[in-house]
Amino acid sequence: MTGVEAGQDCLRVLALRWPPYTWWEAGQSADELDGLMRKVMDILATHIGFCCEHGVGSPGLRLSGKLSLEKESWGKIHPNGSVTGALGMMQNGELDMTLVPIGMSLIRSKVMDFSEYIHMDQQTVLYKRPSFEADMAGFIKPYSPVVRKGHLLDKLWLLLFLSSLVMCAAWATVHLGYERLLRPPGARLQRASERLYKSVLWTYSSAIFQAVPWEPQELALRTLSGLWLIAVLIIGTVYRSNLKAMLILPKVSLPFTNIEEFLETDIPVHIIEGSLSDEFTRGAAPNSSLGRLRERARVDGIVVKAIAEVFDGTLAGLSSFTGQLKLIDDSFSKVVKGGSTGQCRVYMSTDGVLSGTAVAMGFRKGFYLKPKIDHMIRGLREFGIIQHLFYNEMMNVSKCRTPTHSPGTSSLRPLELQDFYGVFSLYVGGIALAVIAFLFENVCKKQHRTAGAI
Repeated sequence: MTGVEAGQDCLRVLALRWPPYTWWEAGQSADELDGLMRKVMDILATHIGFCCEHGVGSPGLRLSGKLSLEKESWGKIHPNGSVTGALGMMQNGELDMTLVPIGMSLIRSKVMDFSEYIHMDQQTVLYKRPSFEADMAGFIKPYSPVVRKGHLLDKLWLLLFLSSLVMCAAWATVHLGYERLLRPPGARLQRASERLYKSVLWTYSSAIFQAVPWEPQELALRTLSGLWLIAVLIIGTVYRSNLKAMLILPKVSLPFTNIEEFLETDIPVHIIEGSLSDEFTRGAAPNSSLGRLRERARVDGIVVKAIAEVFDGTLAGLSSFTGQLKLIDDSFSKVVKGGSTGQCRVYMSTDGVLSGTAVAMGFRKGFYLKPKIDHMIRGLREFGIIQHLFYNEMMNVSKCRTPTHSPGTSSLRPLELQDFYGVFSLYVGGIALAVIAFLFENVCKKQHRTAGAI
């Protein structure tokens, strides 16, 4: 017999760092441990009548003393039946119960009992939220391109280009038909190069709203030209409106918003060793979503390092939805490395995997206080007290839950010189083309004069 049953003063309780349930700073003592479950444990201890001695970390339980931020893990149940980490300590009777809740699964139920569920959870992906930066290609963004697996596909710009080619061909064909129909007997047809020149010049000039010193005379050509003018007017108006909206209220597209989009990227992902994500992705089919996540995953228990890498954008994190909410809340409420308060530094996917996972406290097998604790947890949950404690731990998380775009910062970003590099490049390219055209026309003119003199 262990714990209170054996006459000990306090229950031996495991605490792993999992905000918002439990957390601590490096060097703090066990009595300074804080979080949602610390408050729940205080309620249970007061009303049931027991005390607890907090242990932290695994392998190797440290009771009381200073709390560490080193590697922590729930542990694994290996095929040969051996159990490691916190699960092994629970099976061996070194622990009475867990302070931090644990995801319920069939494998874990073989070595421990679970309390009434505290709440339902799922596994989502957390990643650094992109911020506003200078963009030399910003002038084409009103018709933003679509990127899939590294290939750039801009359907609207491509459609506009193909429409211009079709318009030029149709214009030149109709012009040729009218010329053949109306030419006097014995008259020569207009040269194909001159006819093509007029078609391209008129189509391109009307698209950028430039005047042309020549206009079509025939009815069919005027009809084609009118339809083209209406089309380019709509496209140009929408372009200017979108560009103006982007400058007034800029938005940053996120790399992904759900699991399927994340799997289309090449972003690596971190999985906490011994977590439910580790347990269920380990033997998943290679072609499944879980299997594809496992292929790109780095699995270890160094959670603090992984969190820093997520904030730096080095990798994404696949972990508890509730834990990620706390990180998002902290990124807005606290000064994080490289940022300040009031910024949404990270975001999470809108959907997840392993949905409907129950999170509960864990007990050693046959723990005699389980019925009383279950009764109290059920009451705390049904009367909304646990939900109220959740809200108190994450009061600002709703400010960063917008998945469709990145608000970045509340302050406006002034335009930089790099924002105009694209426009400047386009202008310089146009000047270069104009110079080349001018030289070509002069060469052609001289050749024409020489041929006439001969």
